[in-house]
Amino acid sequence: MSDQIHTNARTTPTTRKEIQASSQPQRLLAKRFGVSRLTIRKWQARTDVLDRSPRPPTLQTTLTPLQEDVVVALRTTLLLPLDDLFTVTRACVSPAVSRSGLHRGVKRHGGLRSEGVDSGRGRGHHTRQTLQDV
Repeated sequence: MSDQIHTNARTTPTTRKEIQASSQPQRLLAKRFGVSRLTIRKWQARTDVLDRSPRPPTLQTTLTPLQEDVVVALRTTLLLPLDDLFTVTRACVSPAVSRSGLHRGVKRHGGLRSEGVDSGRGRGHHTRQTLQDV
């Protein structure tokens, strides 16, 4: 964690320490520092005074790591466009996967930009390969 505070933060590390050390009621502290009682409760409950990341500690994905590896292998081996990869993934790997989740998973593994895969943007220098061609 860096010592930088969020640009929209209403409290600084110094005020957060004061909130944590104070024995005044939450209502008075909220009025004194110009923040909500919820903010006071949050900083009293914490042991540190640094901002935390708003991202969840673990990503929620439909596919298991093994399934993601299979999908990335399909993408890089068969050079399927994302829509066709989505169809194959729903049929063979996991029917619960969403197109956006599949896109994020493939992107996370660096399998989005493969040679020979048409992105569907109509640049015309790649030939579009579909499931019927494979």
